[in-house]
Amino acid sequence: MNSYTAYLSSKNEYTTFSFNGTTLTFLTSKNLERYTKVKMWDNGYGKKQVKT
Repeated sequence: MNSYTAYLSSKNEYTTFSFNGTTLTFLTSKNLERYTKVKMWDNGYGKKQVKT
């Protein structure tokens, strides 16, 4: 897996998001069939977030 490519997939009621060696799986709608496009990507993954 290329570390600069993010992968988004769905199966049943779960969505899997993989990026830079980390995979997140979360519950989504049972009616979701597939993802067709990314509407917004802010390139914020992997950056430190500072609480103010």
